[in-house]
Amino acid sequence: MRASALLGMHYTTVWNLMHKLRIAMADRLEGPLLSGYVEIDDAFFGGRSRKKRGRGAFGKKQVCIMVERLNRKAGDAAMVVMARRDASDYRSIVAAHLEPMTHIRTDGLPRNSILHGVGAKLIMDKIAKPEDHGPIENADRVISLAKRHLLGTYHQYCSRAHLQRFLNEFCYRFNRRYEWHELATRLVSACALHAPVPYAAIS
Repeated sequence: MRASALLGMHYTTVWNLMHKLRIAMADRLEGPLLSGYVEIDDAFFGGRSRKKRGRGAFGKKQVCIMVERLNRKAGDAAMVVMARRDASDYRSIVAAHLEPMTHIRTDGLPRNSILHGVGAKLIMDKIAKPEDHGPIENADRVISLAKRHLLGTYHQYCSRAHLQRFLNEFCYRFNRRYEWHELATRLVSACALHAPVPYAAIS
C-alpha cells in the first residue's frame, strides 16, 4: 500500500514531503568527513536495462561509493552520483568526502590510480577469486544493501533524476543504524533547522 493511502493524502503531497525529508538528510550528511581506512568503489544505479550490464551500462548513473573500514566491519558511508563519469570527477568527489590523512583501499583496476595523492596512502589490491574477502568487501556490501533498499522499499528502480536523494536517504539511515531509537527525533530536528524548500527546487 502506498504511503499516500496510509496517510489519507494525495500522492503528489506525499512525494513532495518525502523529497523534502531527503534534502534535510543530505544537509546532515555534508558535515562529517570519512576517515581512517576507507574503501572506495563505483557501481551503476538507476533502472533496468536490456543493454550492457555493469561498467558502461547504457542509461544508468555511475555512483561513487565510499565506506569506512573498521576492523573489516563497515563504518559510515557516502554515495555520490558522478555527473561526468571521468577521472577528474571521480577524484574530486573522493577528495571532497575524505579527511586528508585517510588511507584509501580500492580494487586493482587501473582507473583507481587517479586517487594517488588524495589521502595519506592508496592501497590497490586485486581480488583473486569472487568468494574471497576482497579489499573492498564493505563497499560491495553497501552497494548490495543500497540496491535492495531501493527495490525492496519502493518496489521499483528509482528515477535517475532523483537518484542522489534516494542514496542520501540510504546513507542517512545506514550511518545511524546503531541509533535507531534517535532516528525520528534527529530527522525532525534536521527538518526544523533546514531552510524552507520550494516545490520548484524539488521537481
